[in-house]
Amino acid sequence: RVLVNEVLPYGAEFSTEVFYTAEGPKYVNSVLRPFLPRAFGAIEIGHLSPAPIAREGHERLYGLAVEVGRHLGVRWGVLKIDTLWPRGYEYPFVLEATLRLSGGCDSTHTYPLAFGRSSVRWYLRACLGEDVPGDAFEDPPERYAAAVGIFGPAGTVERVKLSRPRALRGLGVHEIVVLKRSGKVALEDCRSRLGFVIVRGDDDPWRTWRRGLEAAMAAATFWRYR
Repeated sequence: RVLVNEVLPYGAEFSTEVFYTAEGPKYVNSVLRPFLPRAFGAIEIGHLSPAPIAREGHERLYGLAVEVGRHLGVRWGVLKIDTLWPRGYEYPFVLEATLRLSGGCDSTHTYPLAFGRSSVRWYLRACLGEDVPGDAFEDPPERYAAAVGIFGPAGTVERVKLSRPRALRGLGVHEIVVLKRSGKVALEDCRSRLGFVIVRGDDDPWRTWRRGLEAAMAAATFWRYR
């Protein structure tokens, strides 16, 4: 995937999920908009749920995910594809296909905040054979939600979570998620991602994302100089 990213034109990344039952593929989650720095080997800074693109773009990404699943022979469960969509291109490039729900706190935090329902619960109910409506995720979101990583030297961020510094008030912070450990390298200064700030936004996606960035910076600063 790193080599593909180096070869393809730079563009926006999107994650799309499809859940398969005996009746065929069904739309599970909204299209997710991850944000990744251009630095070689860097990990995701955070994401916005749902992706702020037109419905036509959502449908095109969903159709691509279904096509990938058909070629891979997926018959049951979750298929998630990550795509790169450079500006001016009619269709995106598929970077990765995995049989799991989205990570980075989307399935457990930002999706429920944005849509008012749990994709994990829907998935488990379907696996148990319950009659789950196929259009459970067709409704528009109630709001946008963002998850932004807190980066810093090796350690934990429990103190930030417990104390909720004054700098985080008024930014719409819903929760601070602590990562117990992280062996990944982030950005060029080799700092670790310690956790995520989860922000409950409004109907403006970029205002929501900006609040998330401000909250993550405030949390990282508080943790370092506490």
